[in-house]
Amino acid sequence: MGFYMNNEFLAFKGGASHLYLFNKLFKYLKVNSILEFGSGYTSTKMFPKYSNVFLSIESNKDFYELMGKGNKSIELISYPDDIEKVLNLIPLYDLVFVDSGPQESRIIYIQKALDADVKYIVFHDSEKKCYRYKLLNIPDEYCEYICKQGKWTTLLTKDTQLIDQLKGEDNENTIC
Repeated sequence: MGFYMNNEFLAFKGGASHLYLFNKLFKYLKVNSILEFGSGYTSTKMFPKYSNVFLSIESNKDFYELMGKGNKSIELISYPDDIEKVLNLIPLYDLVFVDSGPQESRIIYIQKALDADVKYIVFHDSEKKCYRYKLLNIPDEYCEYICKQGKWTTLLTKDTQLIDQLKGEDNENTIC
């Protein structure tokens, strides 16, 4: 297990491929608040640096213990018991990042973010068919930017200027 420094981000060697997208995203974007589903070795430590309000929701008790029980930025939930509480938090955030939770919860969180008109929705492992992302009802006004560095990470947003800036950097798969 090794870490390396890349443009202010600690990236988990061989993993955390979503950091490639966030590295690019935060060059152009300042958000007030970030809600993360699934704490991460790097993302949970990075996000507070790029927002005023940050909360990470973790459903795995062992990982919650590992990430630092008592860290006020991480909240342990019981799935599905706490699902309504968590869904009510989503509209309060500018950026929602989904990278964990029980398999069926991923599309529930993303769809709630879409329905709540969250500005920026990012989800990791978007190439995996088991998460059933194709079932999402994505409104026409959202653009989809897919970063295919390692495991795929997808950004959904209505911010076409941001999409154009990201597209200008490379030839990622973008659908508008």
